[in-house]
Amino acid sequence: MSRPRRLASLVTVLALAACARATPPAPRQTEADPAVARAVMAPLLADPELVSLDRDPLGAAVPPDDFAPATVAAARAEARKLLAGAEPRTLAEGGACRGCDALLVEARAALLGPGCRARLAPGLEWSLRLPAELPIYPKSHLRDAAGSDEPPCPRRAASFTAPVPAAEVAAFYRALAARAGYDLRPAGAHAFVGRRGAQRIAVIVRPGEGGFARFDLIVAG
Repeated sequence: MSRPRRLASLVTVLALAACARATPPAPRQTEADPAVARAVMAPLLADPELVSLDRDPLGAAVPPDDFAPATVAAARAEARKLLAGAEPRTLAEGGACRGCDALLVEARAALLGPGCRARLAPGLEWSLRLPAELPIYPKSHLRDAAGSDEPPCPRRAASFTAPVPAAEVAAFYRALAARAGYDLRPAGAHAFVGRRGAQRIAVIVRPGEGGFARFDLIVAG
């Protein structure tokens, strides 16, 4: 090959190399994290009753309050077995319950003393640390929970939706608490507090949509 041709070939190669360097690399396709995608695409939680979902947007979905008649019947049958003949304690009218309509369960837990709210940490695992003598009303759905092991505020608080009306849930817990030896007094329309030695409890029951009840179990000490 003659020298002019070699020079022409070298110029062509250099020009092609310059074009290759000037072309930006194609963006690398990355796989989206499913959890992040769910969090980004999830609707905004404007309903105050869904506030617990906003604490953990990447967690599992809370089941809907969708209690079929068969579920309601099964819940009542299980509740009768748990009561095993225990009768609800009759309490006087309690009037308004101060704080029972607070947005967060740790604020409602102030029914057992307002000084500990700042120490309570949200977390659904606290619902697993409630006393066995106060079981969750059958077929209920966990909505929120908070608690602390830090002295002087050992506390567990959990919020649920039950498949029956508020009056039934309140009677269920009055019977269980009386059988367990708690001294009870009213704290609202369907709310009461109890004491047994150093341990104190509060049960707050509120009517919910569709005739279902929303209730909190709170234990201190």
